[in-house]
Amino acid sequence: MIGGYDGKSRLKDCERINLIEGATSTYENMNSMNEARSHFGYAFHNKAIYVVGGFGQSKKIGNIPTDTVEKYEIEKDKWTLLSVKLPLKLSGVSCGYFEDDKKIKIFGGNDSINRSTRLVFELDVHSDEGKLRECNAMLKKRQMNNKLYIKDQMVFLVGGTNESDCEIWKKFYTDEETIMEKTLFSYDKVIQGDLNCFSGFIM
Repeated sequence: MIGGYDGKSRLKDCERINLIEGATSTYENMNSMNEARSHFGYAFHNKAIYVVGGFGQSKKIGNIPTDTVEKYEIEKDKWTLLSVKLPLKLSGVSCGYFEDDKKIKIFGGNDSINRSTRLVFELDVHSDEGKLRECNAMLKKRQMNNKLYIKDQMVFLVGGTNESDCEIWKKFYTDEETIMEKTLFSYDKVIQGDLNCFSGFIM
C-alpha cells in the first residue's frame, strides 16, 4: 500500500502484507516515499516500483498535481526521487512497462486546472535518473487512474472521466517499420455511464 489520501491530507507512508505462511506479522512497514501523493500512476519493473505524478501535499486549497517521479527498490527498501520530471503536472495517469520497448509509458491524466489530456510519455528506466520523451497521443482525452492493461502486444485503455469506451493499441510489424494501430471500442450500450472508479485485471 503506497501513499493515498486519508480525507485530510496526502500520505507518503507505505506498508505491505506478508503472505508467507507462518509469518509473525501480517502488515509490515516500509520506508516512506520522499513526497506524499495520491491518484498517481505506477508501474513495476525489475524488482522496482515507479510512481508518477498524482496529487501532492500542498498548502494551497484544492487538489494540486505534481510532476515528480519516484523509484522504490524492493530489495533495498529504498525510495529515490528521480531528477526527471513530467513536462506538466498530472494526476490520474495510467502507466505500464512495455517489455519489447524496455520503457514505461505514461498515458493521459488531468492537468493542474483539471483538464483531461491525450498525452503519452515514455520513461526510460535504464538510465539512473530516467529519461522522458513525448510519444504519439491517444485518440481521446482520458483521466483513467491506472486503468491500463497489457496483453499479447495489445494495450487496453479503459474508460476514464466521462468516457464510455476502451481505446485499444495494437502493435504489428512490417518489413520497414513498427506500427501502432489505435481503435475505439464502445460499451455504452452495455454499461450505462463511464467507467472511472473500478478495478480490473487480466487473467
